[in-house]
Amino acid sequence: MASRETEAASPFASLWSSPLPLWAAALLCGQGLAAARIALDPGDQGALAAGAALAALARRPWTSIALVLALAGYLQTADLLRPPADPQHVAALAGRRLDLRARVLEMQPREEGRIRLLLAARAARAAGEWRAAHGLALLTLAEPRRAWSVGALIEAPLLLRRPRNFVNPGEFDYEGYLARRGVHATA
Repeated sequence: MASRETEAASPFASLWSSPLPLWAAALLCGQGLAAARIALDPGDQGALAAGAALAALARRPWTSIALVLALAGYLQTADLLRPPADPQHVAALAGRRLDLRARVLEMQPREEGRIRLLLAARAARAAGEWRAAHGLALLTLAEPRRAWSVGALIEAPLLLRRPRNFVNPGEFDYEGYLARRGVHATA
């Protein structure tokens, strides 16, 4: 067991003997903020980082660690949920009518004869010429005219949309669910 002098010299000496629930709660708190779409602007993020530094200087290691983990959880989850900024990504093509060439990655039968296809984009044509495209899109066909198999190539005129949630509190986070799967466009 460490002596009082050793612990006083290093406030982080007992870091690994801390209660795990504190670490997990702090990380999950930050992830929860991001998943709930509660925006922390750069000033808020800076305040969390400054609070962590001040807590460390005041020899309050657990407070410092908790604040750092909350910020790390927030940044990690917010980054995961944010659509890619790449102009060739399907998320950037959302809101436009276009022709999409893609490969079928998954085929899910739905109720009433509908099917849902998970597509990996290869190219898109919006204004006459085909351009490279990438990213995942989820396509729902209400009345499929043929059977689709995994690996099949598809070319279809689509109106891509960004997934969105309904605004009912406590409802399933469909947009977040798709984002965690890498899907940032639907049709």
